[in-house]
Amino acid sequence: MAEKKEKKFCIRCFRELGEKEKYCVQCGAPTANRCTYKGGLVGEPCGNVNDPDAVYCSKCGAPTEYRELGLIPGHYEAATRPREEEEDEMQAFNHPFFRHD
Repeated sequence: MAEKKEKKFCIRCFRELGEKEKYCVQCGAPTANRCTYKGGLVGEPCGNVNDPDAVYCSKCGAPTEYRELGLIPGHYEAATRPREEEEDEMQAFNHPFFRHD
């Protein structure tokens, strides 16, 4: 009995993908959601293939290729620390006039 393979579709244009396609021939989107971690100067690249809806790699936590290309939205944006100039500006709000103690 022949095993029936599940059809795969492009995440961007929804075209049915061939078995050996690494990129969609219609829109150029990758067909696998790989980890983007390149390994740095001395480390090994991750290259883990994640589920299509994974925003971050299940193996190392780095963003996935689909996330980097904007094909899937991130659930949380990276937290950023205020710049030094912004911190100086915020000091003005420590004045008693702005406090509600």
